[in-house]
Amino acid sequence: MREDLDALTLKKLRKSFTNPEWLVGDNLKDKKNWLLGSLILLLGLYLLNWGLSIERAFRCLADGTPPQGRWVDDLATSAYVPVVVAILSLAVLKYASGRFTASFPRKRYQWSELTYVGFAWALPIFFTRLIATWVPETPCVTSSERIPLFSLYQLGGPIEEVWFAAVISIWMLLMTEHPRAKFIGVILGGGVLRGIFHVFQGWESIGLFVWGACAALLVAMTGRWLLLFFLHLLNNALVYSFGSSALEAATCALFVCVVIWGVSESKNKKVPLHSKLPKGAAGGDDCS
Repeated sequence: MREDLDALTLKKLRKSFTNPEWLVGDNLKDKKNWLLGSLILLLGLYLLNWGLSIERAFRCLADGTPPQGRWVDDLATSAYVPVVVAILSLAVLKYASGRFTASFPRKRYQWSELTYVGFAWALPIFFTRLIATWVPETPCVTSSERIPLFSLYQLGGPIEEVWFAAVISIWMLLMTEHPRAKFIGVILGGGVLRGIFHVFQGWESIGLFVWGACAALLVAMTGRWLLLFFLHLLNNALVYSFGSSALEAATCALFVCVVIWGVSESKNKKVPLHSKLPKGAAGGDDCS
């Protein structure tokens, strides 16, 4: 029974990529210019925030020390730029999906979805950090200075999840009639655009390209980016505020996903299989 439910959940996720329920595609069919404008806006925000980080990352790898003192460095390390990125990205998300984020999982199959999304984020980064324990660190990896827990600087990493959800939503709507381009764009865009500004971490950053691609694909299917925001926030707070190692932080994020999986399992065992299915899936009823 569990295997049947997993198969049906995966089937629904594949269908959701073709026709994502979390987006308001029908309302935006005739608004290509608005969608293109939103995409240009988001790419501009990327250049403003992470584009500068990419330049600094490659310069650091070349020089062996983090660049400092330039206006580029001051802007790239500003605590306010991520806030601007977050506000505008949330506005785009509201425009594309009719809401800022997917609803809280109330139905049993939605908990299964949430489990897939969480593991798609947590497993790649866990294995990346695990393998990185055998890889020499670069001088660009981190600063020994702690960041206060309740600081705007804590949002620098988690804001990635908001921006990627927004750009994925626009890309999915623009490529509605081009499924292959949609898939390639999500995978390559999620992987490259996420991984490239982490190259300051050296060889370890290779795994972060995979991490970005996996997270992007599951967000494209479900729209459930908010869990990833909190996982990222937890990860960064543990590292930069509490001094945990990157592997310890990734392990904690993975543990949160295991807990969510446990909740999903407990909910899915309470009722017969046919009542767990989403409406329209193999004759199943809507789950309440």
